[in-house]
Amino acid sequence: MKRNILFLLSGILIWCTISCSYLPEEIDLASGMEVDETVNYISLKPTRGTSSKTGLIFYPGGLVDPHAYIQTLQGLVVEGYPIVIVKVSANLAITNMNKAESCKVAFPEVERWVLSGHSLGGAVACIDINKAPSEYVGLVLMASYTNESSALADWNGAVLSLFGEKDGLATPETIRENEGLLPTGISVENLINMPSSPTGGQTIYHEIRGGNHAQFGSYGAQDKDGAASITAAEQHAEVASYIRSFFNANNW
Repeated sequence: MKRNILFLLSGILIWCTISCSYLPEEIDLASGMEVDETVNYISLKPTRGTSSKTGLIFYPGGLVDPHAYIQTLQGLVVEGYPIVIVKVSANLAITNMNKAESCKVAFPEVERWVLSGHSLGGAVACIDINKAPSEYVGLVLMASYTNESSALADWNGAVLSLFGEKDGLATPETIRENEGLLPTGISVENLINMPSSPTGGQTIYHEIRGGNHAQFGSYGAQDKDGAASITAAEQHAEVASYIRSFFNANNW
């Protein structure tokens, strides 16, 4: 029996390694940003003005190349926020749970961290925070949710949950069905309605009208996803705007 289990696990590992990942589309890098890369992460640092003491660590979605999220996140970088995109084995964040913690060591200038992730990456972010809730002040989920084994309903951190109206994978219905596993939630339709004061112990939900699953990154169409009725650039801009407002409300 033990041999059979080991054989099965080996097969899964081989399958994950050879599976085709979603590759990044051409990236139009913004000015005012420095991109550094190691075997463990991609770091995006602002080069103008003062860098914020708050940083964001991001786990990619399942089988998505980590470079596919530079386009989405770089708008925050040029406004002063350092961002670290974690590289994970076989492009599956579940294989490297808690890797975000080891990446933090390379950025001693950052005093507080917000953890984030898209799809499977968001689920892994929830697992990390469930295991070490004091290590992060906030959580940003993109088309993602947690499960009962990693429930965060009692966590006093601030949560932002962004999801797409046309998402065929993490559907709006699925997001809402799992609301009870995150801190008390409020829905926000427009930026003007975003809270202006700290949101610790709360989850802010925002549905991106016309947005889908794949357009949280830049890697083309994704199997079983819905068809977006807004452009990828429009979805990226909306994501950045809501994260920026979320950070401002919490004085980060």
